[in-house]
Amino acid sequence: MSARKNLRANNFQNMSDSNLHKPIVASLFRNKEIKSGETRITREVNVEIRLNGTPLVILPASPGMWRELAAGFLFSWGLIDRIEDLKDLREKGNRIEAKTGNPPMITPGARQAPNRAIGTGGGGGVVFSGPRNAAPVRKIRDRIKIPAREILRGGKELLSRGRDPADQGRGLHYSFLWGGGVKLAAARDIARHNTMDKVIGDCLLRGVDFPGTILFSSGRISSEMAHKAARAGIPVLVTQHFPTDRALAEAKALGLSVIGYLRKTDFTVFSRPERISRDE
Repeated sequence: MSARKNLRANNFQNMSDSNLHKPIVASLFRNKEIKSGETRITREVNVEIRLNGTPLVILPASPGMWRELAAGFLFSWGLIDRIEDLKDLREKGNRIEAKTGNPPMITPGARQAPNRAIGTGGGGGVVFSGPRNAAPVRKIRDRIKIPAREILRGGKELLSRGRDPADQGRGLHYSFLWGGGVKLAAARDIARHNTMDKVIGDCLLRGVDFPGTILFSSGRISSEMAHKAARAGIPVLVTQHFPTDRALAEAKALGLSVIGYLRKTDFTVFSRPERISRDE
């Protein structure tokens, strides 16, 4: 089976998926009184990724887009260098089975502790150790100029969290890829790192190109997230929050423009400001 077969025609259909939350009964304090009532909380599921039959990692994630999550994760960590390296990608319950033509080397630590889970946030995020022979991250050397107005146009989408009328985005991070004035791919998840992997994986599986695009994220930018963006060749990474010092060091080394403190009319460029052009 080809890794690209049986994909959703439009992954945005999942953006209002009721499976992202579950209803529960709780005690609600309203109008100075406590009453029993129904509310919603985000769902968290452990998703296992297996590579060529070997348990690789367990990711706490939100339901949906797990094949995209696996594809993006494998690519971000250099376990595949291009989508064509994936010969098979199947979802089996809460497990994703990925197969490559040339099995990459998995670190001894991964073999010894294949079932360890990765945290959903905090600090540097994922602590997964990739293989020594992982595909290298190439420095972004484009000469593309991205108008500031494009950052602000995409920023409206980020600040509105996808304009979800059903408020399905509550308690979830949101990332999307922006290019040519339109949203090319998007994902919600309990983990900001997962949203990036889902977006990148979705684009890889659908053949969407990354050069000249902007990746918007609702979460703060960690060094791992800067690495993921640069690995895909995405030149600009934007958040409404801020990057860490390690993220900035990674971004500068890899030629990535990092933008933070995004607001309706302004933002701060932390690295590679020459890529952002002033509106004429």
